Amino acid sequence: MATKAELEAEVLRLKAELEDRPVPPEATEAPPEKNEASQDEDTWDSSLSEVLEALEEMPQKQPVLLALGALVVGYLIGRAR
Repeated sequence: MATKAELEAEVLRLKAELEDRPVPPEATEAPPEKNEASQDEDTWDSSLSEVLEALEEMPQKQPVLLALGALVVGYLIGRAR
């Protein structure tokens, strides 16, 4: 098993090796611009994921509100007939 001193020396060696490496040109270029449809899709995806996260957390954080919501949805479905 390696000692702490050996591991620290290895880390320093690897850091120096990374600093000596040339940066590839594609790493310095800006990412391509997204078109408007792609941005709308990203907004939709992020909004949907936020809603799903809130629904997953609701039973732990607000169980009474969840039960009332289920009751109201059931009532509305029953009245829709």
